[in-house]
Amino acid sequence: MALQITVPIETLRHPAVARAAAALAMALHGAQPGGAAPLAEAPPPTPRPTSAAYRAFADALPARSRRFLDLLEARGALTASEAKALLGLRSGKQLGGVTGAVSKWAPHRGVAVPFECTHFGRERGWRWRGA
Repeated sequence: MALQITVPIETLRHPAVARAAAALAMALHGAQPGGAAPLAEAPPPTPRPTSAAYRAFADALPARSRRFLDLLEARGALTASEAKALLGLRSGKQLGGVTGAVSKWAPHRGVAVPFECTHFGRERGWRWRGA
């Protein structure tokens, strides 16, 4: 019996998905890279430090935009409906203002936008790329 899994390259760019795919591949082979003993359990990911420039940028954003970034970083990904519910927004237009503030001002402050826009099925969403 064979198992075939297809993961789009865009999805593999998300660190959590890449780690999960690597852990699955190693678990299926019963070993770690280099022929070490089988994996018992993957260690928790180490939090990635954020730059001082990003932190200063995020701290200067409006409260809802800061909250959006905090939620997205903590969860790794958000759909539009999740973001609206968690931020207490009523419309997509309000959500666009929240995300637009980040997308507009990050390049002006010399900071990369820490998320990418994507779709989860038919719903728009965002995936955290890191600060």
